[in-house]
Amino acid sequence: AVVAEGRSLDEAKVRQIATGEMMTAQKGIGKGLVDEIGDFKDALEAAAEAGG
Repeated sequence: AVVAEGRSLDEAKVRQIATGEMMTAQKGIGKGLVDEIGDFKDALEAAAEAGG
């Protein structure tokens, strides 16, 4: 429910996607689970920006 709400996805679609398998970032983007691909520095910058 949390993923469905946070990603604006139908809960049935999330249940179909959430198989427990590992997936590449590209596959995650295609399934609507990943916003963008970056490195650790990108993640730190995004976290700092989100945290104010």
